[in-house]
Amino acid sequence: MAKVKRVATKRTVRNVKPAKRSVKKTLRPTSKKKPAKKAKPVAVRKRTAPAKKTTPLKPAIKVDIKELDPIRKCGPGTSVQVLLKVVERVDGKSTNHLVFFDKYGWYCDHGRNCPAVAHARRQRGRRVNTR
Repeated sequence: MAKVKRVATKRTVRNVKPAKRSVKKTLRPTSKKKPAKKAKPVAVRKRTAPAKKTTPLKPAIKVDIKELDPIRKCGPGTSVQVLLKVVERVDGKSTNHLVFFDKYGWYCDHGRNCPAVAHARRQRGRRVNTR
């Protein structure tokens, strides 16, 4: 009988490890830079104080308040109990306000959130009955 050549199957070559390939190592090009200085240890480094926060300068605000007669200015049928003229000077620039107190509360001709309302309430607010 003639010899039969064995064919390699998965079963026969399963445990055979592949041959290792040799890898050529290439040298990295060396730089001609100076070597880096070593960092000092943390304990040796000098600690710097944090920067101080600077507060912005507040503008110079001057407020002059003058009480006016509400009946004379608004008429005889007015519901205004208190009428104040507030002159507000911020860094030399002046603004005139009329602040009213009536059944609707405190308000300025510029609106309820105008800073002149706060100035008028501080000066006159404690003396006025709200109802």
